[in-house]
Amino acid sequence: MDALMLALVALVPLVFGPGAMADTVTGAPPDIPADFCKGKVNGNYEHPTSCYDFIACSNGYPHLMVCPANLMFNENTGNCEQSHADPRCDDCATTPDLRHHSGSYEVTRPFLNDDKRVRYGCKEFMDPEPKSFCPVSRCVNDAWTQATLSCSAKDHLYPEDEIYEGKVSCTLGGIPCQRWDSIFPHDPQYLQNRSDLHNWCQPVISDRPWCYTTDPSVRWDYCPFDEKIVCGDEPISDSRYSLEYPFNDAYSVGRYRCKTYDDPAPVAHCPMTRCLPTANWTQPSMSCSSQDCLNSTTSEYSGRVSCTWTGVQCQRWDSNTPHIPKYNQGRTDLENYCVVEGFGKPWCYTMDPTTEWDWCPVEECV
Repeated sequence: MDALMLALVALVPLVFGPGAMADTVTGAPPDIPADFCKGKVNGNYEHPTSCYDFIACSNGYPHLMVCPANLMFNENTGNCEQSHADPRCDDCATTPDLRHHSGSYEVTRPFLNDDKRVRYGCKEFMDPEPKSFCPVSRCVNDAWTQATLSCSAKDHLYPEDEIYEGKVSCTLGGIPCQRWDSIFPHDPQYLQNRSDLHNWCQPVISDRPWCYTTDPSVRWDYCPFDEKIVCGDEPISDSRYSLEYPFNDAYSVGRYRCKTYDDPAPVAHCPMTRCLPTANWTQPSMSCSSQDCLNSTTSEYSGRVSCTWTGVQCQRWDSNTPHIPKYNQGRTDLENYCVVEGFGKPWCYTMDPTTEWDWCPVEECV
């Protein structure tokens, strides 16, 4: 190793401490002037455009150094530290590159209609085994959280199977999952003390992976995942409706929305469609009256949606199968329509024995 590289390596422990290493990009950085280090003493300097990189100057020559995942370089301390305010990353205006991933990937921004969330996806699935990962980055305090990818065939969810071997460890919102063997901040009802599952999302009692979250205000949420499923043309082609597909990151679910609410009265309907293992869509139905939307000010709703937001049929309120209702027991007049009682937004008991209740696909009135 020549004297220049020995001097460069000697700088690294000063930044990260014993045993820690930064990634080094050899050669002069392409976006840094060749004379960047001219007149500078040997040391580490702030990258002019990147929060996550820094320039190591050694004998007047610049080397691009990359902070470890989830850390940003702070020139005041000379360290790679936890995310902090940085004028080069204000407002999260620039979509961050996926760091520490050598393969090709795709980027979705905004993700789930939120411009402060980015979803990364694999273009190829070449990893031999899945690894723990979070493919969602979110803007927190004007800085992006670090996303990671796992690109193994086992990271797919096959809807016809009961086993999911992926290791995604965050929610659709990018919130880290709580470990299954932890009771903080939430006391788990399912898979208690399963230390072998770490904080990986599981499809237990649901047909899609979910987890308890590390956010005290959000008990649980669904997780981002890839599905191996292909259905044909959309089941409804009508200019009066728009189709959101994939819905909520699920390629097996689509949601239809009314463009206007001109129907004279509501009728029983389910605006959700599901792609079955037979590669056929379930048939949705629509109702677009002024009563089919939720008044967000008064929480009033008198529509007749009869399924959940995942397309599962609602249970009748006068039925005790498969669940015994705690609300509206014996209400034959409500049939199996979603209601707002108890929660302030539409929900229902479901016909799925493993899911007692769920939210309903109802728009807010505008």
